[in-house]
Amino acid sequence: MEGRMPRAKLAIVQKAFTAEFIKVDGIGTRLQVVARKADLLSFAITGLMEVHQDDEAWPLRDAADQIVSELESIIEEMQS
Repeated sequence: MEGRMPRAKLAIVQKAFTAEFIKVDGIGTRLQVVARKADLLSFAITGLMEVHQDDEAWPLRDAADQIVSELESIIEEMQS
């Protein structure tokens, strides 16, 4: 009976680790999607600025670029 306890505990730990890995991987994927959307937003803002000759939107574009940078940094940390 004693031999079964460590195996049972090991199975529980492995299952928990796998579930946590899947959760972290899912979060990383969602962050990548958000980063792509922020990058697209930055691109769109740049296009609007050029079309309308409007430099007042620079803070918005800079904010979008910073969001992309921060999200990419978080993703890298999660993957290491």
